Amino acid sequence: MKDVKISLLAIFSKEKNYKNLAKKLEEELLLYGHEISFFSRYIHSLNKNDINKIIKKISTSEINIFLKDKEEHDAFGLLLQLSLENRKPSIIFSLLKKTPCNLSFFKHEKLIIRVLSEKNLENAVNLALKKAFKFRDKRFNFYIPAELLNYLDKISRLKGKTKATLIRELIIKYKKENPLSQ
Repeated sequence: MKDVKISLLAIFSKEKNYKNLAKKLEEELLLYGHEISFFSRYIHSLNKNDINKIIKKISTSEINIFLKDKEEHDAFGLLLQLSLENRKPSIIFSLLKKTPCNLSFFKHEKLIIRVLSEKNLENAVNLALKKAFKFRDKRFNFYIPAELLNYLDKISRLKGKTKATLIRELIIKYKKENPLSQ
């Protein structure tokens, strides 16, 4: 679990003492030996340049961690959606005492939601990172005949899915139907 690019995005709606917890979270992540890109702002002070920086961080990181202090963040939802669309494991650490209700409807295999406090920081980070590492994608290339590529292109357009998604689904289906004996 070393040398992984992680973005830690702490965007707060209130000027409470959340910056201290965000800093402690960053320090905890650094203990694991990861490359951390930390960005912290109050939601009211975000500008276009900040949003562009965040989008770049989300797109180039292997895992994205969001520190969330309130339920209604339009920008937060869009950034989370971008992270998941890029197939990045996305951890939300909620500073509320429970899972935010607007996130309970958000279902995605790469979404991990944990309640965070100073008391459970070490354990919450450890559990969330273990789960996120299971969901990281690895890239590889392979060659196929032009006829198969043309078929894949047509099916991709018809189903409205990427070629990678279709291939991933086929492998998962094959794996379920043909489990390896141990």
